[in-house]
Amino acid sequence: MTYTYEEVLKIAGEHSDHGTRVTEFEGALKDALRYTDPKHPALEIGNRDGGSALLIMWHLYMEGRGRVLYTVDVNDEAKLISEWAGKLHVTSTHMKSAQADFVLNDRKEYGFIYLDADHSQDSVSRDMKLLALRMPKGAMMVVDDVNDWKE
Repeated sequence: MTYTYEEVLKIAGEHSDHGTRVTEFEGALKDALRYTDPKHPALEIGNRDGGSALLIMWHLYMEGRGRVLYTVDVNDEAKLISEWAGKLHVTSTHMKSAQADFVLNDRKEYGFIYLDADHSQDSVSRDMKLLALRMPKGAMMVVDDVNDWKE
């Protein structure tokens, strides 16, 4: 079955906090994923309802990357992620965690990381430092919703 860009955007918008800005967000994800090495899996931390994960999986599928997406959230895997991973031939693995602590015992390198977990300055700074340990040369990290910091 073929899925349209418009269908995926609509569903992602309904399952994310990007709402009407989902097209802008999707464009930024597309550009970021285009420049990363497909041999390394992608990682999203803080996937909540799965809208952002759907957009990441869509681009992995459209570019024929056949990559793996790891998702991490305090909640169980969003139904949207497991449903669409099969449709888009993307392997999705979910880990239940609040922060990036799992990388301390993880030896994987991630080519693309989307960080959308706890948005406090301390948590984001800590997560970025931990995640940087698992980023090979040429990897990219996108950090969402950090413009509220006072400093």
